Amino acid sequence: AVVSTQSTGATTFIQKLLKMQAVTDDEDLAYQDLDFSTSASRKTSVIGSAARPTWMKNLEANVKQWLGIIPQEDIPVLKRTVENIKDPLYRFFEREVTIGRNLLKT
Repeated sequence: AVVSTQSTGATTFIQKLLKMQAVTDDEDLAYQDLDFSTSASRKTSVIGSAARPTWMKNLEANVKQWLGIIPQEDIPVLKRTVENIKDPLYRFFEREVTIGRNLLKT
């Protein structure tokens, strides 16, 4: 009885997990009919699914867009003068530009 309860709980858990990773919103209910038994007559194969979830496709599109926005050329170094070095705002921007340049080099 305990094994049956654990098996049912595991099946429910896997169904909920697969619903979260649905490829499209229309396929949310596609995983309800999966047969997780050990018999050879499975309705749908769960292992080896090559489909990617919608959120992963959206993330890929966003990352490609963000990578396209990043400047490809080198950011010029700010010119240091005696007057500029006294200005706290200049020092702030110089520090930020330096950090940005180092990030873009990686």
